[in-house]
Amino acid sequence: MPDSPNKLSQFRQELKRRKVVRVITVYAATAFVILELLSIIIEPLRLPEWTLQFAIVFLCIGFVIAVILSWIYDIHPEGGIVKTDSAHKVKAEDTPTTSSRWKIASYISFIVIVVLVVINIIPRTGKKESLEKSIAVLPFAWLSDDPEKRYQADGVMDAILLHLCKIEDLRVMSRTSVEQYRDTDKTIPEICEELGVAYILEGSFQKDGNQARLIVQLIQSGKEGHVWGNNYDRDWKEIFSVQSEVAQAVAEALKAVITPEEKKLIEKVPTTNLTAFDYYQRGREEYWRAILYMEYGATLDRAEYFLKKALEQDPAFALAYSGLALIQFSKYYVYIPSGPLYIADYYQSEKLDSVSILAEKALAIDSQIADAYYAKGRYEYEKGNFREAMISMQNALAIDPNHTAAMVVASDISAALFDYVTALELLNKAAGMERGSMLAMIDFYFYYTFIKIGFPEQSLLYLNEYLSHTGDSIQYYILRYQLESVQGNFESAFDYIKDAYAIDSSHRDVIMNMGNGLLNLERYEEAYPFYSIYVGELEASSEVRVYEMKSIGYELWMLGKKEEAMCYFQETIEHCTRHIQIKSDYGQSRAIFDKAGIYAFLGEKDSAYYYLEDLVKVRWHKYYISMMKSLDPMFESIRHEERFQELLRKMEGKYQSEHERVRKWMEEHDML
Repeated sequence: MPDSPNKLSQFRQELKRRKVVRVITVYAATAFVILELLSIIIEPLRLPEWTLQFAIVFLCIGFVIAVILSWIYDIHPEGGIVKTDSAHKVKAEDTPTTSSRWKIASYISFIVIVVLVVINIIPRTGKKESLEKSIAVLPFAWLSDDPEKRYQADGVMDAILLHLCKIEDLRVMSRTSVEQYRDTDKTIPEICEELGVAYILEGSFQKDGNQARLIVQLIQSGKEGHVWGNNYDRDWKEIFSVQSEVAQAVAEALKAVITPEEKKLIEKVPTTNLTAFDYYQRGREEYWRAILYMEYGATLDRAEYFLKKALEQDPAFALAYSGLALIQFSKYYVYIPSGPLYIADYYQSEKLDSVSILAEKALAIDSQIADAYYAKGRYEYEKGNFREAMISMQNALAIDPNHTAAMVVASDISAALFDYVTALELLNKAAGMERGSMLAMIDFYFYYTFIKIGFPEQSLLYLNEYLSHTGDSIQYYILRYQLESVQGNFESAFDYIKDAYAIDSSHRDVIMNMGNGLLNLERYEEAYPFYSIYVGELEASSEVRVYEMKSIGYELWMLGKKEEAMCYFQETIEHCTRHIQIKSDYGQSRAIFDKAGIYAFLGEKDSAYYYLEDLVKVRWHKYYISMMKSLDPMFESIRHEERFQELLRKMEGKYQSEHERVRKWMEEHDML
């Protein structure tokens, strides 16, 4: 026993003399590099799943061989590869000096190992966990012969998707993101790459009489076969428990935590009346068709019809009330990038009030419906009750943490409440869950938010993203025109709208902005024909576009058509007054600004200042500051008065404070 430490020391010395330790270090570093390269190229080159495992086994065998060979042989600088003599045959003075190249190789290898561990394994932990809990549910295949019943497969897929969305520990891609992969030829790795998810749930559904069959499988990107799968052959009346089982099994496979509250929501049975449920599925699919393909009108009418039929079967069906609330809101309000399009009967308060009434009915029956809170929030937002609207959106997100539409609207509300940091944070989160048509809308909200808070460079970046996601060159040129105009670059702005006009000279918004562009350049005679065409088209439709009435009035005034101009000014004031009364989004800011501008232009200074003082209280973003400072000619008569300048200074002070807060947030998120 006393000799053991000495023998161990001798063994360590022998390992050092035979350079075994250095061979191990160099070999380990080389193996690390090989495995890292393989992990990078396996998925792009679609190498077999076992490639990495084979490489590890091969390198382990090579390691043993390298250790044995390094014990037996050595490389001498002057003699090449020679067999290493036993320790008792070597005199101290005969011990060969270590090659400096070996030392350098050993040191470099050690550094490589440390670097790979630090910059590769450790940082990937958080990202890997985030990615591994991300999933997209693709549209289920319909296996029955009757194509008219396909809504049943879509309904089951939608229900499972909504169940997964309730789990906060998961990142679930929205339905607007996955619809593009219906009947796709793309591979699972390609879809995962495009959506930025680790898992795909795909399935098929068939219903024959009262018997239903659901086949689902969970697939991980880059893995052969499926991670989990199951066949469910059940009676149709058990469909709710099947949908719940699938969602929970998927969450378990992804190692996602389901809280007791989330489990309760997932297992809740929405109705015991299967006929009502069938009508609900049909109505919901018609609603989704309207949203996904912008087929409003008749499609929304069909959706409304089926949901009302569902309520005839089950008057306590909360989801049907919630669905009707969404339909009513979609019927009377459509948002397009050039501004809100108000249907003619929008001013009839009962039309919008029905949204709130239906949402409240749903919540009175079941207080845990995210879409009902979402619809209620949209109603409150349109009424100008921003704080109540935000509470509703927060309630929706508490129930469905993956509700991207609620995130986007909550972002807009945050901006209305002057909290642009929260607005950008919500948009950032929503963008991580969208890859479909909604992502283009998120790009637009980024674009517009950055304009309002004074970051035109970032606004342009998201405008370019908008173009890449939509391919809509005309809308890109319209928005680029607006971005240049708000910066006072009227010449370059007009060049962009001319590009849009060259593509489509009949596009209504292009025609209108051609008039605006020429008006900004004080080319009144040339602007008039464009405004005439635009006004004629509006009169032929039921649309009410308030935004441009003031500009048309100014154009007519500058052409000496003062009576016609006064008609437009008066009509603008009437619309603005009504919007202010009903507290619409337009009524909360732009209507106040437009009324102030008209009164200033007509010399009614007291009225102009009355509304400008209101504007300072409710809105102070970059657009209004720029227009008041120099860009809007209708304020020219009061622009240099001290009272006007004092109001402008107040706006700029509020703006600069929030602008700086946003700048710091952007620096923290590497967005500058």
